[in-house]
Amino acid sequence: MNIHLNLLPEERKRGLKRKKISWLIIRQELLVFFSVAVFLIILFCINFILDLQGKSLESEYAEEALNGEYKEIGKYEKIFEDENREIALLYSVQKNHFDWTNVLTRLSENVINDVKLKGIVSDDSRFSISGIANDRDTLLRFKSQIENSQCFSEMEIPLSDIVSKKNINFEAELKIEEECIKTKK
Repeated sequence: MNIHLNLLPEERKRGLKRKKISWLIIRQELLVFFSVAVFLIILFCINFILDLQGKSLESEYAEEALNGEYKEIGKYEKIFEDENREIALLYSVQKNHFDWTNVLTRLSENVINDVKLKGIVSDDSRFSISGIANDRDTLLRFKSQIENSQCFSEMEIPLSDIVSKKNINFEAELKIEEECIKTKK
């Protein structure tokens, strides 16, 4: 059992009570202030971490976008290389291509009325033709006309074909000039 004696004057009691209450209020205010300060520090740290992660994600996104663009550019470069390869192949094929249309047109321009062609065989710049001529003079005029043309030269007719006088079945070989047979570029 405790006995409390109150020997202090009333004025002093109130002063002590106010002092006690003010210390209690100050202590609670300090507790609230430190709680708010800790909360604000935590918020600033979270904000800082989120900013770092945001910047990191932005740089990764930019890098990924660049990689995507590089991949797309690489894809287009591969397509261009393939197309250029195909064009080079076509060019190399065309470079060595013989223009038979021009040769056949020139041959038909030089055929005389009394000569009928039956067959045409080609081997690079050599050309074999077979046909029927009405007579020997017609065959010799045909040979002369072919040899005087710009596209053909060296027409060779076997002597056995020239011996006959009428309705001559002939076979002849002739050389085609290169500028006449090559494709124009």
